[in-house]
Amino acid sequence: MKWLSEEARHQFGKATTGFQFNIRRPTGTKMLFDFTSGSKDALDGAHSMSERQHLIDQWLVSSDRAIGGTSQCTLVLGAEGAIFSGKLSLEHAADITTTAATPEATGASAETALRKQAYCAIRAKVPRRVRDCSDFQGLEMKIRADARMYAVNVTGKSFFPDDLYQGFIQQQEPLSGDEWTTVTLPFSQFVLTSYGYAKEEQREINAESIRTVGFTVMADHEGAFRFEVAWVRAVADIDPTIFFPSEQAMQEDSRQKRIEASIRRRKELQALSRSQDAEEDRT
Repeated sequence: MKWLSEEARHQFGKATTGFQFNIRRPTGTKMLFDFTSGSKDALDGAHSMSERQHLIDQWLVSSDRAIGGTSQCTLVLGAEGAIFSGKLSLEHAADITTTAATPEATGASAETALRKQAYCAIRAKVPRRVRDCSDFQGLEMKIRADARMYAVNVTGKSFFPDDLYQGFIQQQEPLSGDEWTTVTLPFSQFVLTSYGYAKEEQREINAESIRTVGFTVMADHEGAFRFEVAWVRAVADIDPTIFFPSEQAMQEDSRQKRIEASIRRRKELQALSRSQDAEEDRT
């Protein structure tokens, strides 16, 4: 029996040799959305026109019309990607303040911080087979946009349904008609927000399940906007040399100021609301 046991163990060892593997951190990229005619690394690449249109149809388009505004926007398929465009209107826009619309710490009081804002947004669910980005460092996207500031919105695995992570991109220099730029956003640069305000307790996004990705344009001035995106993908290794140390410091400083200003405005508005309620009670 001892000999049979050793022989069985030997045979089992040979049989399981083919199942041995090493767990290594992935390198390269993982395509989340590809609006082009297809790319070699696209897991969700849409090659035919009908497939590309089907991908566009999965995106939800919204605007301030949901709260009484009059802004308009569309998401359509272009020759080289998806085109998110429209017109922001302040007519009937609500007096609000948000993280995305006011990124700098102005120090303004609650009364002056309130101003009319218009917005348009798009978002989509990330395909289940590519949601796990836990071994990736951030998002990379090929875009062509105007000079407005756009928020990149991401939701991940969380116990709190109102968690929304926002990164911010702005085209500094105008591009020619056929020119695109690639933007890299580390997950560490995203700001944790809730209903337009940064949360006091910041947590890095849990990239184990990236559930939705979206884009928002919000501004306190009217006019047309245009934002084109060819693809969005997760990137495993972000080359630190693409950010100069001074730029990294400025980005982190801007991020911290954005968080502090948003929290301060929220507290001021809450205090103002309580004061107004108390005044109404006295009268």
